Amino acid sequence: MNLSEIIQDVRSRLDEDTAGFWTDPMITRWVNLANIRLSMLLENLEAVEAQDILASQSNYSLPSDFLRMVRITCNSIPLAPIEWRQLGEYESEGNPATGVTGTPESWYIWAGNVYLYPVPPSAITGGLMIYYYKRPAALIEGDDEPDHDEQFHELLSLYACYLGYTKDMQRTEARDCLAEFTEGVSLAQEFLAIDDRQESSQLYYAGE
Repeated sequence: MNLSEIIQDVRSRLDEDTAGFWTDPMITRWVNLANIRLSMLLENLEAVEAQDILASQSNYSLPSDFLRMVRITCNSIPLAPIEWRQLGEYESEGNPATGVTGTPESWYIWAGNVYLYPVPPSAITGGLMIYYYKRPAALIEGDDEPDHDEQFHELLSLYACYLGYTKDMQRTEARDCLAEFTEGVSLAQEFLAIDDRQESSQLYYAGE
């Protein structure tokens, strides 16, 4: 479904086919909130970003749509996650910068940046690969489609209805929509877990 179709679906559920108490901009805002909420719960939107490694630079910006880190490689070598406080012997409190240079072995996040440790001594074009779960793109125009697979679009409508009923103080209807949304998310998580297991099995088999 695109945004217009989702709005119409929400209106149908709210039993208000034309704008009245609930305006289209209002429903659009709720659908976008639902879109972000679903991404946080399912972590199903995968992305990867390549960045150039610069000599003697430890910090690199996180992707603009970053939600949660999955993996980082430096020159195709996986790095280990580490708490920046573990680097206390090299840095002052509140300042994660460090002057120790060498082949990066670890990474940590601070204030919207990912830091490599040790600091890379030389530049590598496209040498930093950030694998992460991303936030969905905002739905603005009527023909915009959610980044989520279509099988999950109904969940956006349910959460938007929950917010709509909450605004209208219809607590029973709001509770029912939230319960249906929560159940749908649980089923989606089970489905995605099965998908992950099947993919892992296929990779293992291929490796054999």
